[in-house]
Amino acid sequence: MLLLLLLLLLLLLLLLLLLLLLLLLLLLLLVLLILLLLLLFLLLLQLLLVLLLLLLLLLLLLLLLLLLLLLLLKQLLLLILLLLLRLLLYYYYY
Repeated sequence: MLLLLLLLLLLLLLLLLLLLLLLLLLLLLLVLLILLLLLLFLLLLQLLLVLLLLLLLLLLLLLLLLLLLLLLLKQLLLLILLLLLRLLLYYYYY
Protein backbone atom coordinates (compact mmCIF):
# COMPACT_ATOMS: atom_id res chain seq x y z
CA MET A 1 0.00 0.00 0.00
CA LEU A 2 2.77 2.42 0.95
CA LEU A 3 4.79 1.37 -2.07
CA LEU A 4 1.81 2.08 -4.27
CA LEU A 5 1.45 5.55 -2.76
CA LEU A 6 5.14 6.23 -3.30
CA LEU A 7 4.87 5.10 -6.88
CA LEU A 8 1.91 7.38 -7.36
CA LEU A 9 3.81 10.30 -5.93
CA LEU A 10 6.80 9.58 -8.15
CA LEU A 11 4.56 9.44 -11.18
CA LEU A 12 2.99 12.74 -10.24
CA LEU A 13 6.41 14.32 -9.91
CA LEU A 14 7.42 12.95 -13.28
CA LEU A 15 4.28 14.36 -14.81
CA LEU A 16 4.99 17.76 -13.30
CA LEU A 17 8.52 17.68 -14.65
CA LEU A 18 7.20 16.74 -18.06
CA LEU A 19 4.78 19.64 -18.02
CA LEU A 20 7.57 21.99 -17.09
CA LEU A 21 9.66 20.66 -19.94
CA LEU A 22 6.71 21.10 -22.25
CA LEU A 23 6.35 24.74 -21.25
CA LEU A 24 10.04 25.32 -21.77
CA LEU A 25 9.85 23.72 -25.19
CA LEU A 26 6.89 25.87 -26.13
CA LEU A 27 8.80 28.96 -25.12
CA LEU A 28 11.77 27.87 -27.18
CA LEU A 29 9.48 27.22 -30.11
CA LEU A 30 8.01 30.68 -29.81
CA VAL A 31 11.45 32.30 -29.72
CA LEU A 32 12.53 30.27 -32.72
CA LEU A 33 9.43 31.26 -34.62
CA ILE A 34 10.02 34.94 -33.88
CA LEU A 35 13.61 34.58 -35.00
CA LEU A 36 12.47 32.84 -38.15
CA LEU A 37 10.02 35.61 -38.97
CA LEU A 38 12.64 38.22 -38.30
CA LEU A 39 15.06 36.50 -40.64
CA LEU A 40 12.39 36.15 -43.23
CA PHE A 41 11.59 39.85 -43.19
CA LEU A 42 15.17 41.11 -42.99
CA LEU A 43 17.00 39.44 -45.83
CA LEU A 44 15.06 36.94 -47.83
CA LEU A 45 16.99 36.89 -51.08
CA GLN A 46 20.52 36.10 -50.01
CA LEU A 47 21.54 32.53 -50.41
CA LEU A 48 23.26 32.15 -47.08
CA LEU A 49 20.24 33.46 -45.22
CA VAL A 50 17.93 31.25 -47.21
CA LEU A 51 19.99 28.27 -46.13
CA LEU A 52 19.87 29.52 -42.56
CA LEU A 53 16.14 29.92 -42.92
CA LEU A 54 15.81 26.35 -44.12
CA LEU A 55 17.89 25.19 -41.21
CA LEU A 56 15.66 27.10 -38.80
CA LEU A 57 12.59 25.62 -40.43
CA LEU A 58 14.03 22.17 -39.96
CA LEU A 59 14.77 22.95 -36.34
CA LEU A 60 11.25 24.22 -35.91
CA LEU A 61 9.89 21.03 -37.38
CA LEU A 62 12.05 18.95 -35.06
CA LEU A 63 10.88 20.97 -32.08
CA LEU A 64 7.28 20.44 -33.09
CA LEU A 65 7.91 16.74 -33.37
CA LEU A 66 9.50 16.72 -29.92
CA LEU A 67 6.55 18.64 -28.58
CA LEU A 68 4.17 16.09 -30.00
CA LEU A 69 6.22 13.29 -28.49
CA LEU A 70 6.16 15.00 -25.10
CA LEU A 71 2.42 15.40 -25.31
CA LEU A 72 2.02 11.73 -26.07
CA LEU A 73 4.30 10.87 -23.18
CA LYS A 74 2.25 13.08 -20.91
CA GLN A 75 -0.91 11.29 -21.98
CA LEU A 76 0.71 7.95 -21.31
CA LEU A 77 1.81 9.07 -17.86
CA LEU A 78 -1.66 10.32 -17.10
CA LEU A 79 -3.09 6.98 -18.12
CA ILE A 80 -0.63 5.13 -15.87
CA LEU A 81 -1.46 7.50 -13.05
CA LEU A 82 -5.16 6.86 -13.52
CA LEU A 83 -4.65 3.11 -13.50
CA LEU A 84 -2.56 3.32 -10.34
CA LEU A 85 -5.21 5.43 -8.66
CA ARG A 86 -7.81 2.91 -9.64
CA LEU A 87 -5.69 0.13 -8.21
CA LEU A 88 -5.16 2.11 -5.03
CA LEU A 89 -8.88 2.69 -4.63
CA TYR A 90 -9.57 -0.95 -5.30
CA TYR A 91 -7.15 -2.01 -2.55
CA TYR A 92 -8.50 0.61 -0.23
CA TYR A 93 -12.12 -0.44 -0.55
CA TYR A 94 -11.71 -4.21 -0.87
